Amino acid sequence: MHKKSYYPEIWDLAYPIILLTLAQKTGSIFEGLLLSVNSTRELAVTSICSPYISAVTTVGYGLAISMNVIVAGVYGKKGEKKNTENIMEGAVLIALTLGLVISAVVGFLMYFSFSSMPKERPAAYLFMLPYLLGNPVILLYSMLIAQFRGMGDSRTGMWMTFLAVPIQLVAGYLLYHTCGFTALGYGMLFSRIAGCLYGMRQYRRYGLDLGGWRKVRFSGNMIKEFVKLAVPVSLSKAVGPSANVIINSLLLSMGAQLVAVYGLGNRLSILFCLPAIAVGTVAVTLIAVQKDRRELGYLIRQLCTCSVLPTILLVLTAWSFRETIWQAMTAGSAMGPEGETYWSICLWAYPFVAVEMTMTSVLQALGYGVPTLMITVIRLWGVQIPLSYLAERNGYGAEGAWGAYLASNIVSMLISVIWGMIKIKGGSKNECN
Repeated sequence: MHKKSYYPEIWDLAYPIILLTLAQKTGSIFEGLLLSVNSTRELAVTSICSPYISAVTTVGYGLAISMNVIVAGVYGKKGEKKNTENIMEGAVLIALTLGLVISAVVGFLMYFSFSSMPKERPAAYLFMLPYLLGNPVILLYSMLIAQFRGMGDSRTGMWMTFLAVPIQLVAGYLLYHTCGFTALGYGMLFSRIAGCLYGMRQYRRYGLDLGGWRKVRFSGNMIKEFVKLAVPVSLSKAVGPSANVIINSLLLSMGAQLVAVYGLGNRLSILFCLPAIAVGTVAVTLIAVQKDRRELGYLIRQLCTCSVLPTILLVLTAWSFRETIWQAMTAGSAMGPEGETYWSICLWAYPFVAVEMTMTSVLQALGYGVPTLMITVIRLWGVQIPLSYLAERNGYGAEGAWGAYLASNIVSMLISVIWGMIKIKGGSKNECN
């Protein structure tokens, strides 16, 4: 059998996503660097808030994955234009309702995270206010980009982001220097509003209309498929922030600087995950429309190659210059040596992360959302948190905590590969988990 090379198609779809994701996360990286060179205290406060920001923003990821898969299977089919419109119209209602509910829950839980730093609680709430109030817009932004990807258009999402990011950078910088770090988030909110307005305008250029959102109608099968993917994937994204609350508490007991390093490291981690994020998104698009199951294994191997090799190159580069980079990022403060230790251990986790992200995306494209949730739970609650606790209790310090991060990602990678092989060989697209 002739085996097709998917590399040109993968990179053609992946490069706009890489640019989009890099631009999308530039605001977060910029904010982290801005804080790290000015105030360790501010960075520590925002790092404690970071899991809650993730809870606010990344639930949209699960919704977006569902939209990507469903739209990819619907858009372009004869007589399915109305269903495509219904998906987006429903997304508006979901973003508004779910966004407000998540904000209320996050606002309540945040109170307890500052029990050991009560004086910083008011500043933390002020910092989180634009994320809490703007959550519906944040979710809608992610879902708009996902729908365009499902329609085979990854460039519109890229341009949405290229419009939004400069607004976030300029507004964030000005607000930080005029109103303090508690105003940083408004730059993000203004940028997402601008991105959504541009996306809605482009949406109409496809001949689709959002005017009927008050009469949204979903078929029972569409609702089933949406929930089947969105719920477990969204929960898997919520597991991370909840686990990071515990990890931050353990690190805080070893020193506020470690929390700051971990927070800044998490912001920078996106740079090493870029290939995996892009290839994972491409996997969802390509596999959702892949009809020849005999080609599936060959496609997956090429996806993993495109994900892992660039990641290894990024890791080797950062590891070689880790001392210089961290000293520059922290302006020579005591955070520098701690950051070097963090990277000397944690950088080696990213090739394993790349494999895991690719395999879980493959499983999502095949209609299996539960594995993503279970693998995340095992990685964080089954491995990283217990090992971090043991490291703190037995005096292993930061090295033990960072080693727990590396070990947890190796375990989750192995599980994702085994789970993927089982589903690909023995399952079908419509098989229940």
